[in-house]
Amino acid sequence: MQIVLLASGVKKKMPSSPKIIFWIDKINDSYPKIEPASIRREWMDKTYNKLAYMCTPLLDAMSDGWEVKLPQDVIVKWNGLSEGLDGERQDNISIISGEFYGDIKIVSTDTGVGAVTFVLGLIAETDKDHYLKISGPPNYIFKDAEPLTGLLRSDRFMDHPLQVTWKINNPDKEILFPKGMPICFISIHKKNTTEFTEVEIREIDENKGSKLLKYTKMRSSYFNKNGPYSFPQFYKNGIDQDGQKDSEIIKKIKLKKIKYHN
Repeated sequence: MQIVLLASGVKKKMPSSPKIIFWIDKINDSYPKIEPASIRREWMDKTYNKLAYMCTPLLDAMSDGWEVKLPQDVIVKWNGLSEGLDGERQDNISIISGEFYGDIKIVSTDTGVGAVTFVLGLIAETDKDHYLKISGPPNYIFKDAEPLTGLLRSDRFMDHPLQVTWKINNPDKEILFPKGMPICFISIHKKNTTEFTEVEIREIDENKGSKLLKYTKMRSSYFNKNGPYSFPQFYKNGIDQDGQKDSEIIKKIKLKKIKYHN
């Protein structure tokens, strides 16, 4: 906990910054390499004039965490069995290539149920007020498999290496997870936030003069004037319902530099 001295002479306790420590047997430059997550997506590149990149909520979701990329191609094949006791068999999936990166095992079939698990070789530790969510990269399209998501009590349980599981979609097909593919997305969350969040549902007519209606009207007016393939970027630039810019409304997510301790 940090202590700051205010101008009034009153001491105020400031909350300490969230912290993640990744423990690893030996640090190297190849795998696993944790980086601030990329916002580049192939399907977004192909949209008209790359308009998908104009959607700030998409970009913020993709940059709000860290990722681990595959260091090499991994090819697997699934026979289609995933239900009942037979579905638990590890040999329902074959790892054709890429199981080991040097002497490091990076993918396994231990999960069964038609899935492959990428082993990161990291043990994560967070401060007592936070935990981690382990998932696939947001808005990343991979038709042959889908990532599973898990919450990790990294504030207390630190005895198991991180891993992320992808459920195979297409049986009897050699599936390539290509080198450089972001296989894992790591985000940090404050404990006791969701369960203490109050949720209400109200009819919009209760608030006819709401900021939401003014904002919607302003956007509609922009599109009517400039056409459907333009983009106002009100949200991105922090422009409110009255057309005023407030830099505090939206701030670009910028993650701190990762510290390596050899």
